[in-house]
Amino acid sequence: MPTTLDESLTAPEYRALATFLAKCLGGVAPNLEALDGFLCALIVGPDLVMPSEYLPLVLGGDNHFDDPREADRVLPLLMRHWNTIAQTLNQGQVYDLYLLKQTPGRHAGADWADAFMQGVGLRYEQWLALIDNKEHGEAILPMMLLAQEKDPELQPLLRPMPRATRNEMLAKMTIGLVDINRYFRKLSTAPAQSVRRSEPTRRSAPKVGRNTRCPCGSGKKFKVCCGAGGVPVH
Repeated sequence: MPTTLDESLTAPEYRALATFLAKCLGGVAPNLEALDGFLCALIVGPDLVMPSEYLPLVLGGDNHFDDPREADRVLPLLMRHWNTIAQTLNQGQVYDLYLLKQTPGRHAGADWADAFMQGVGLRYEQWLALIDNKEHGEAILPMMLLAQEKDPELQPLLRPMPRATRNEMLAKMTIGLVDINRYFRKLSTAPAQSVRRSEPTRRSAPKVGRNTRCPCGSGKKFKVCCGAGGVPVH
């Protein structure tokens, strides 16, 4: 058994974490793909987000642990997955996004991108420095576009995305994640933060909804601004 928070999760541990997430109704991460996207946004973002702020959003309520023993099992899994992402990016390596297989009811990468944008919403004002940057703002564009597929009000407006286009978007998200991390780390001169210990889960931030202002800075809701035109197909 691992004795530190620096070891990557094993396949059985990922399955155990997925089972736990499935019962966290109302959380921003109903599955491992969404959890991965949400944590990636917090890790590469402009400001350190503490577990006391983001854990209630993952849990979807005050407490979804059946007992203290379950908390003792699950919290280290969350911390270790966080550290896997942070350490990979800190080493200058490309992080392989945790994406679930596409099914008739799930578009590959949509859960990841939607949760990533919810993570962006926790520090929206600080993210504007990247979004408004002409040279680096394109790094977040594929996340913004794929996140539209999770909005029920936008879904009727979206055209089906060819597989080749989707694969290209997923590749751009992977590259964009590296670019975003490099951009914010250059500004702060600090590496992406690894977690060394967990904190009590107190809700200290409002839950992020899908009707927040568009990240482009227009002041309009995302669904009637950048998200209104659908995903372009080339």
